[in-house]
Amino acid sequence: MTDDLFTKAAASIVEQDREAAMQIASEAIAAGIAPAEIMSKGFVAGIAEVGELFESGELFLPELMMAAQAMEGAMSVTNAALGEGGGHAKGTIVLGTVQGDVHDAQGSKIAR
Repeated sequence: MTDDLFTKAAASIVEQDREAAMQIASEAIAAGIAPAEIMSKGFVAGIAEVGELFESGELFLPELMMAAQAMEGAMSVTNAALGEGGGHAKGTIVLGTVQGDVHDAQGSKIAR
């Protein structure tokens, strides 16, 4: 049963099915699977496969974005199951980009 949920979780991401991903995440939580476990053994495996398919040219940007939306849906369910104090800080992450780069929200013409 558990392995079946992990397989279904990965498939929901590869198939870019947000609703299925959210449903499977809910089923896994109800079955007593830890949120981190369903994420790592199911959904992360699916997004890794999507990345490989994108790299090989079998998937394109629209499919990649839809898979990311499915992953976001699964994360919303698993994060809600963590509740307050469900984790602990391991450190600090600093992200950045070069000013004026297309990813710079303040310098981007798209963000204005």
